[in-house]
Amino acid sequence: MVLVAFAIIVGPLSISSAAPANGQEAEQIYMSQAPDIAQQNITIVKRFLAEVVNGGNLDIIDEFWAANMVWRGGSLGEIHGLEDYKRSMKASVGGAFTEMYLDIKDVIASGDKVVVRFTNSGNFVRPFMDIKPTYKRVEWEGIGIYKVKNQKIEEAWFSEDIMNQLLRP
Repeated sequence: MVLVAFAIIVGPLSISSAAPANGQEAEQIYMSQAPDIAQQNITIVKRFLAEVVNGGNLDIIDEFWAANMVWRGGSLGEIHGLEDYKRSMKASVGGAFTEMYLDIKDVIASGDKVVVRFTNSGNFVRPFMDIKPTYKRVEWEGIGIYKVKNQKIEEAWFSEDIMNQLLRP
């Protein structure tokens, strides 16, 4: 019978396994800095959501997103490049919706990826993607996956239910 013991120590994370002294060498796996990087990435994404999406400060988008960023899916479609992304954000956060608020429900991170499950809401007051405004508060759920590299969001994937909500009478 082989007995294996695991020890996990957080910050920096060290995972080791050791077998009993029967001639087999103990195997060690080190994942130094992994929890620190994941936590840093969570902080970057949460700051972006708080200061830009909820705070409406579109002038600081450059602080959070890489110049060659890619946004995939969700209400904004696919966007390549920071300047196109800024225009799209101004049309939605600063245009079609007022009192926009993104409520974070869950955050999970591993390595360079941060996953956010959220509920978003806002007053639909101007046309958005050729849909006429209802002048009502709309709310939708979604999930976003952010890839962070060198302390900037480089890529993001989204799945959200905004169109169904906007088309409701």
